[in-house]
Amino acid sequence: MARAGRPHKSDPRVDDVLYSIKKDDASGVKQLLSEIGIDACDGYLRTALLWATFYGNTPILEWLIDNGANSNHQDRNGYCALHFAGQEKQFECAELLLTKGANLELPDIHGNTPIWTALFNAKDDHRLVNLYLQKGANLDHLNKYGKTPRQVFERVSSHTQN
Repeated sequence: MARAGRPHKSDPRVDDVLYSIKKDDASGVKQLLSEIGIDACDGYLRTALLWATFYGNTPILEWLIDNGANSNHQDRNGYCALHFAGQEKQFECAELLLTKGANLELPDIHGNTPIWTALFNAKDDHRLVNLYLQKGANLDHLNKYGKTPRQVFERVSSHTQN
């Protein structure tokens, strides 16, 4: 998931936000973000909103969105919150993000939109893939390698039918 190279310089308190999200310490998250800003980034350009999605902390995620956090922010790999929801199978977070207007068509550094991540990580649980499709994910979006999610989807579908 991480890309080679040095992390960006960031306020070390941003790491404390990550730990507060992981521990479900909403008051700690709110206090720290009031000091450093709601969209403060860590060394990999990840915000509290990305980490809340990663850890499936829906109450903190909702608070972040309601308080102006950018739901379409992308980290240094181009991952947005919907990529992380797909990676970690965070269905409730994905539903919330989509309800609040997150963009399903943000490509990562390889040109892959969140539907790719959901497809690659679905295994036997296709709820997120189905949600993304229901909300209009484009199966024909070409990535930087000339591939589409439809090609992956058809391959996954043929394997689950056998």
